This record gives sequence, C-alpha cells and structure tokens, in this order.
Amino acid sequence: MPINHPNTVAEFLESAKADLTKAQEDPALLHGQRTQAMFEAMVVSFGAVRLLKTEDNGPFFSDGSYAAPDFRIVLPDREQWLVEVKNVYEPEPFEQSRRLLRKADLEKLSKYAHETGGDLKLAVYWARWGLWTLVSPERVVASDGSVTLDFLTAIKINELAALGDRMIGTKPPLKFRLLADSANATTVDKVDKDGSLGFTIADAKLFCGEEEIIDSTEKQIAWTFMLHGDWEGIGPELVTDGDLVAGVEWRFEPLERQNQGYEIIGSLSQFFTRYFTDSTIEDEEVIQIHAPQRQGWFSSLVNPRHQTQALPLWLFKLQPNYGE
Repeated sequence: MPINHPNTVAEFLESAKADLTKAQEDPALLHGQRTQAMFEAMVVSFGAVRLLKTEDNGPFFSDGSYAAPDFRIVLPDREQWLVEVKNVYEPEPFEQSRRLLRKADLEKLSKYAHETGGDLKLAVYWARWGLWTLVSPERVVASDGSVTLDFLTAIKINELAALGDRMIGTKPPLKFRLLADSANATTVDKVDKDGSLGFTIADAKLFCGEEEIIDSTEKQIAWTFMLHGDWEGIGPELVTDGDLVAGVEWRFEPLERQNQGYEIIGSLSQFFTRYFTDSTIEDEEVIQIHAPQRQGWFSSLVNPRHQTQALPLWLFKLQPNYGE
C-alpha cells in the first residue's frame, strides 16, 4: 500500500494492534524482553564501561551463517564484548540448569563476534534467585557442541565484575530514625487501644551503628542498602527518652554475622535487580518492560577517591575461577 494512501495509517494501526495483543498474551516473550532491558540498564547503572550499544537492532545482510548478539560493550581497556542475554527460570531452587544455545546458534553468534571484532559472552539471569552471571560460552560447551549451564558453574566462572559489579560490605546495623518534635512531646502512656501512638516528626536521620551519617553521598548509599540490600529490616521500634516519645527507628541487620568487622550486604547487580523488579513486576506478572534509567547510579559508591566518613565500605571484585 502506498504510504500516502488514505487507508495506510488505519491499516498500520490495525496490524500493530493485533501484534501488540499477541505479545501481551505471551509471558515468555515479555519476560525475555524485560530481562534484556534489565541487563542493559544494569550495566548503564554501574557506570564502568566506555560504550554500550544494542547490536541486534535493524537488518544486516549475510549468507545466513551469522547471528547478531543483543549488545556490544566496549570495556575501559577498549576490549569489545558481544553479549547475548538469556533468562532462566526453573521452579526448583536447587535444580537450576538449562541448555542455552544449540550448536548451530553458538556457531552463528561466534562467527558474528569474530567477524566484527569482539569476544562472545552470555549474560544469564537466574530468575528463581534474582541473580546475574556473565560467562564465556566456549568454557561450557557440551560434547554435542551446545551450551548447557548450571547455576553453580555460572557463579564460579562469573565475569560480571569486568562490567563494574562489586560485592559490598559495611558495618551493621544501619538505622533509619524519625525523631519526634520535642516542642510537642508525647508521653509513652498515650498509646491508643489499637496500639497506635501519634507524634510530630521533627527530623529524619540515618546511622551506621551509633554514628550519624551526615555526608549526602553516604546518605544515598545507605538508603540504597536499606531499600535493596540483603539485610533484614526490623521495625518500626519506639525510641524513648524517659517517659517521652523520642521517635521511631528501623534497623537493618544481617541474618547471621561473621563478626569480621564488616558484613556483606549484597552486590551492585543485586541492588539493581531488586530496583528493576519493583518497577516492572507485579503479582509475578510483567507490567513494564523498562524501568527508569539510572545512569551511573553506583559511580559514587565505587569511586576510589571517595573517602568514607560515617559509612565504611568494603568493595570486593570477584574474579572467575576457571580451574578444575
């Protein structure tokens, strides 16, 4: 139909409506698109690579023996990676294994990477655990030429740290405290029959242990930890000064302590995945493909020039182990 035909717009909209309706009714498609968008946004949030570009947009012309991966990434040392993203969901938590690529698929992706000057990688989202891994597929090729991966192997040879992921530790507990207005003080005995107690909020403060967090950057980091970290939230608990209500407090602590001066609260990829999931999943259904971009979200956290004050940080760059 000519583009200037009077019916072109109506015909196009009708066709698009049918395709969109079909896509809405395909959970596998929606989860796959969401996972691909999450990986892209996560790498952007790390703020550690030179360039990230969608690679499989638009046509390319070949003899049929090539397949374009999802993304091209240029690392700080200008090494180029071509990344194919996969979503794995297995309902049994300890039976996480999946054939990710057939032999023919691997050959086409590898040939495209070789011809365009990049190393092929597989980014795998383990949906049952909410965790990401990034692996070199040639290290897990099966005897039939396909790529089959299990979760424990993926964790062992995970290369996600090269894109900026870090494991983070800090001192527990983290606290969020709402302070009562002393000019309108309320006594503890004013608790209503339903257990509620009203008071006027004068201020809100964050603490690491007993030390108040003053620096604005550290406040943002602590807030990220509390919202998206692994530690358990306890509260609200009443804070008193004698018989007066001083405020309420939420504490965030690890379920178990290693007592080594710090405790692991999670990784950057975990923080981002939880943020992205909160924005795109509702009642286990996909409600959005994309979440708002947060470019360089973690840049201040991993900035080597940042001198911590009240919020001490331990950053771990986990390296892949290719040994037997």
